[in-house]
Amino acid sequence: MDTGLRLPDGLTSRPATREDVGAITELIAACELDLDGVAEIDPGDVEMSFGRAGYDPALSCVLVFDGDELAGWADVHQHQAEADVRPTHRGRGIGAELLRWTEGRARGTSEPAVAQMVTDANLAAADLFRGNGYAATETAWLLQIRFDDGPPPIPQPPRASRSGRSSADGTSVPPTG
Repeated sequence: MDTGLRLPDGLTSRPATREDVGAITELIAACELDLDGVAEIDPGDVEMSFGRAGYDPALSCVLVFDGDELAGWADVHQHQAEADVRPTHRGRGIGAELLRWTEGRARGTSEPAVAQMVTDANLAAADLFRGNGYAATETAWLLQIRFDDGPPPIPQPPRASRSGRSSADGTSVPPTG
């Protein structure tokens, strides 16, 4: 099946199958490790995305190979896209071509828009998106606390004045009027 990708010489592409879950997971992990210092993806995450209602990986997921190595992938479900390019293959135009493919796939399913989350560490991807007319619509962080040294300290309530009022920093606020 022709994926319609215009790739640099030596690269090939094909639609994904359920048998590709392991390779996709490994690619995402390599990208997360490179950009964020930790790989959080789990094969169950990819398996779950392949099991979404109305999702067909043969239509909605494309893989890019350099020989036998998975160099990049992209996935579109409804208006949400996801794509990654292996760190050793960045800067070759693969990401730009996957972006073009995700837009075409979303348009082909009559979506009014397509969006993709990008980690703050992926400045090249953010520049690629902005350069192609994308704009940030929301910002999110994964907040975490580590318990390696025991439980976190218990916050103390602010001190109150005789008026029973206190400021945000815990100092007393004089009574009014």
